[in-house]
Amino acid sequence: MPAGQVWSGNPAAQVSEVSSEDADGVVRSTEVTMELAKVHMDEAWKELALVEQEHEDYKRQSFRTEEYISGLREDPKWVPLPTLGEHLTKFGVHSNTYTPP
Repeated sequence: MPAGQVWSGNPAAQVSEVSSEDADGVVRSTEVTMELAKVHMDEAWKELALVEQEHEDYKRQSFRTEEYISGLREDPKWVPLPTLGEHLTKFGVHSNTYTPP
């Protein structure tokens, strides 16, 4: 099968040509998948104690607003845990306009 073609079926038959936009979209999707795999690997290999601590932090996160923290005697230097949506925004997923044919 020559490069730049999409084949499908049994027996295989050519179903379309691959445009440069399609190739760029596949590369971008692969890059996003790779970044998400790194996030998953980092999460999957955490020690159990850290997972339990982060679970408790997520439960507390809903009421730790700026107003709440400003009312404390001392700033706890608390930083919210990242969410999947924040990771996706960082990877630029929401700006990806490619949709496969």
